[in-house]
Amino acid sequence: MQKIALAVSEEDKASVNIGRHVELLLSEKEERIKLVRTNELHIYLKSHKELAPWADAVIFLSRHSGSPGKPVITAHAPGNFANAEYGGEPGKLSIAFPYLMKLFLIEAEKNSAGSGYEVAMEPTHHGPSFDVPTAFVEIGSSEREWIDEKAGEIVAVSLLSALKKLDQGNFEVAVGLGGPHINHHFTEIQLRSKYAVGHILRNYDIDGASKSSVISAFERSVPPARTAILDWKSLRSDHKSKIIPILEEIGVSIVKTKDLV
Repeated sequence: MQKIALAVSEEDKASVNIGRHVELLLSEKEERIKLVRTNELHIYLKSHKELAPWADAVIFLSRHSGSPGKPVITAHAPGNFANAEYGGEPGKLSIAFPYLMKLFLIEAEKNSAGSGYEVAMEPTHHGPSFDVPTAFVEIGSSEREWIDEKAGEIVAVSLLSALKKLDQGNFEVAVGLGGPHINHHFTEIQLRSKYAVGHILRNYDIDGASKSSVISAFERSVPPARTAILDWKSLRSDHKSKIIPILEEIGVSIVKTKDLV
């Protein structure tokens, strides 16, 4: 990974907050990591070429809304397994950045100790659908947290620390399948196991997910994923009947969350 863009949306208060702290911390001599800015919301961007055409990877600094409704720092890959309700292309996933997300959450857990913020891994959802490795790092779950200077600092410090450690990572890359939006099993796996999880297909999206989009979750990842981690108890029988034949066809290893956490 040569050049990495950290993307700030001027329409996103958390993004501006994180970006301000990154700017304070980023050395002027740093040539590999650059802040870039847009007046659009990240999720509606069409291509990294309109944002940072020189970038080999893009990390979106962003707000998080909704679940769990309390202070949280999250990470996830963008893209759509089915319809594109909130940006991106239907059935197209961005290329996931599993090492970065794992290392970021590990750093964020350490740096947020005593702050009142939890850390969480989210599933793949919303746009954009980029053709370079991408990840969202976020502050949630409300405006009070989005503008919290301490949260902005935690995310900025954790992200830059994770980027410095990227070349030191030696993890097995996996795709997560099943569970709710905030899945504590996958968070724990990111934090405490040998696996780096890239894309996650939550229960909500399984019915609409095409076979090709499920397969692409393994292929559209740097490095590619060779393991499927199933939140077995959360999966309905018809979901298992849909997913397992695809996993067997492409020959990936299958493990269950209960065996890892």
